Amino acid sequence: MLLVSTLYVFSDISRYLACLKLLSQIICQEHYLKHDDPSVASASSSLSEDMCAVPAVQQRLAHISGNMLSLGAALNFIFTIPYGLMLDRLSERLVIALNVTGFVCSSAWLVVVFWFSSLFPVEAAVVAPIFSAIGGGYSVFDSVTMVIVVRHVPKKHRSLCFGFFLAAALLTQAVSLSLTGSLLEGGYLFTPILLNFPLGILAVLLVVMMPSGAQSMRSMTAGQALITWPLLRQEIKSTVTATGGLVSDPRGLGLLLVVPLAKMADPLTEVILLYVQKRFGNSFAYASRVLTFQTMEGLVLLAGVIPLLNMLLQKRFHMPSTKVDQLITRSSFALLSVGALVMGISQTWALYMIGIMVFTLGWSAGPALKSVLTDMVSPHNIAALYTLIALCDSVGTMVGPLIFNRSYALATGWADESLMGLPFLLASGLFLLGGLGTLVRGRQVSGAGEWMRMSTVSR
Repeated sequence: MLLVSTLYVFSDISRYLACLKLLSQIICQEHYLKHDDPSVASASSSLSEDMCAVPAVQQRLAHISGNMLSLGAALNFIFTIPYGLMLDRLSERLVIALNVTGFVCSSAWLVVVFWFSSLFPVEAAVVAPIFSAIGGGYSVFDSVTMVIVVRHVPKKHRSLCFGFFLAAALLTQAVSLSLTGSLLEGGYLFTPILLNFPLGILAVLLVVMMPSGAQSMRSMTAGQALITWPLLRQEIKSTVTATGGLVSDPRGLGLLLVVPLAKMADPLTEVILLYVQKRFGNSFAYASRVLTFQTMEGLVLLAGVIPLLNMLLQKRFHMPSTKVDQLITRSSFALLSVGALVMGISQTWALYMIGIMVFTLGWSAGPALKSVLTDMVSPHNIAALYTLIALCDSVGTMVGPLIFNRSYALATGWADESLMGLPFLLASGLFLLGGLGTLVRGRQVSGAGEWMRMSTVSR
């Protein structure tokens, strides 16, 4: 499963960078064809990155890419409900295979739109996420992966396992950023997207070869596996009952509301990529290397620092694993808020890099938060919980680009470049709000046993 997840992350990052670069190039060409001497835009090689850094191009790029991310998140939210709620009745291998297939189809659509840019408007790329109807999109993929991990990993190692999965994703992301940046710098703009096709086929083959033990916990007949409205309605009712105790607990509700805020750290990465080019005049390849540096720092944090800290607090100070996860979650939100604030107010490259380093130290908020929530439900309700978490993640991924990309587009139109840090200031406030949400008190985890037993019986 880890290898499949690695292939998925590699393909997603490489496609994202290539898509952003192709969008920038096409929008830039259209801008100069419309507003300047058409001969300037007669060939893509004649357009330097400095020419594409004008506010009109950057604003349109931010709007289109933000709309694409938000639409993808909205569709993930919609499709997470049927796929997630039926996870206990469907084969997990089937859901993952469908998911990879939908991802490959969306890549094919992007190739068609960008290759035939003279026939299709560049805005047509925004509808690529529609193919997430096949398999449910990344939220469902991530949810299924976490369910498999939870069902096979002991409680005391769960948070570490989440961190290792994220660390593996970060290592893959670093490799993908470096390789894709080199390809784009060399002029191979379509190659990163075209690589998705063989990698997708390989991922599906690996899924088919997965052990049958990674399937759902329920035994079923072929007729029972068929998704019908009465069956889906029954699953919705069971899920509401299973997670009702968590939502009714002020602490549980507060933590669930914090999940979208933790996820907003992901869409902020795109603003970092755009901001580094516009504010400090760096090239796309250099900006990609900045993200690689950030990813490597996150890898050291999640694969080295956090496991050592976890072991030290549990063994040396005899702190329960749940308390450790709570401490890591709260500290991470504080680091996210401070790091975003520093990036927002920085006027020099050195100070901005310090902000990125502090911000990256907060990347462990997501895994630790999910581990805390997992401790608050019965093991029988894990699939229901992670369906709910996937929905919350989708909200964060959907709202984040609307806030950050649009505020960036607004700030690029201002004459004072020192105000371009607006998206980071907004992010700092949101992460601060998330940190406050983790402080909400309610019923203790040990006191949640009664509604956990009730929800188990109901299912």
